[in-house]
Amino acid sequence: DIRYDFKEDRVVFCLTEQDTGKVIDAAGRALAHDTVPKWYRYGSSRIPFVCGNGKIATVVEDCASAVRIAHLCSGVALLGTSLFPEALKELEKYDKVVVALDHDATLKALGMVQEIQSYVSDVSMAILDKDLKYVIDDNEVREVLKI
Repeated sequence: DIRYDFKEDRVVFCLTEQDTGKVIDAAGRALAHDTVPKWYRYGSSRIPFVCGNGKIATVVEDCASAVRIAHLCSGVALLGTSLFPEALKELEKYDKVVVALDHDATLKALGMVQEIQSYVSDVSMAILDKDLKYVIDDNEVREVLKI
């Protein structure tokens, strides 16, 4: 569920309860390059934004990256680089998890892999040269994520 916030000039990604489809929070991305903050969380929940379905989840930082890969695997956007218990609960549902944070968060991604291994047996990390939302070729995405 993607919407537009006219007042804030943001693309809004709605976070919904998977069972009911009820919107419980949202994250908005500013469209103007000089808007601060670039990303804005409308509510106070700590649930991740999940887009797509399947047995493989890829952990990313932002909603746009999750949407980009959703037809290949489930994109699970943390909306930052913190792994909250709500995200761990979501990740337990998958057979395989790939952590694919931006290059500047590589050390944090390593720690996440170790933490997620307590919940999911097949966990790996993808080191990204560029943000997934900017990768056009699906084969390149598959190769980087090893899915």
